[in-house]
Amino acid sequence: MANRHRLILDPNFDTGDVNMSIGADIALSNSDMKKTIYSKYESTNSMVSDTQHSGEWREVVTAHPRLGTPDGSEEGITEDDGIILRFLGLPVGIYAQHPDSRIFMNEDEVEDMEEATGMSFPRFTKWDFHLDRATLTDGPARRERLAQASEDNQKDSETKMMGAMETFFDKMMQKMNNPDDVKSALERKLDDLEPEQIIALKQLQEIDAEDAIQLAAAKLEDA
Repeated sequence: MANRHRLILDPNFDTGDVNMSIGADIALSNSDMKKTIYSKYESTNSMVSDTQHSGEWREVVTAHPRLGTPDGSEEGITEDDGIILRFLGLPVGIYAQHPDSRIFMNEDEVEDMEEATGMSFPRFTKWDFHLDRATLTDGPARRERLAQASEDNQKDSETKMMGAMETFFDKMMQKMNNPDDVKSALERKLDDLEPEQIIALKQLQEIDAEDAIQLAAAKLEDA
């Protein structure tokens, strides 16, 4: 993994009393911060590029394939690691791209090429990006808590909805001469609706239990 990734970050450190919703910075050495993690080429022609950075170019991401952790995956740092990565890009020179090979050439190389061919090649500013700061957060744990809360809410909605349907069965059986036939028919129709469908309908249309009952009755009448 060390060969694949330009830099290995160790998130296993004592965060003390730091509020992890804000995060704690992972220690970076001067050598770490000087490493070029990736590069970008930005056209110097404002008609071609919708950005024209000057001085420095900063980017913030939560995943990067060229950064890793000691026990992480080959894919590099992912959102599941809960690390906010802040990169600082600095300009390192003007380059041109050959229209056929797509290879970028430095200023001396492109001048020789232009003189030999009589062609003019578009210019780009090359930016080298270095890791400026890495902040460890409780992002994965927070996502897990949110996912669990969402699952609990879904189960609660399903229980309430099915309870309302059972009440509806009881009311229908009391009013009809052949309650067994009514219950059998309703059960067959409601079997066509998955619990997830009923819950989704409740959430999307903001219907209450009575609305859901009316929906089931209407489906029975149409049968």
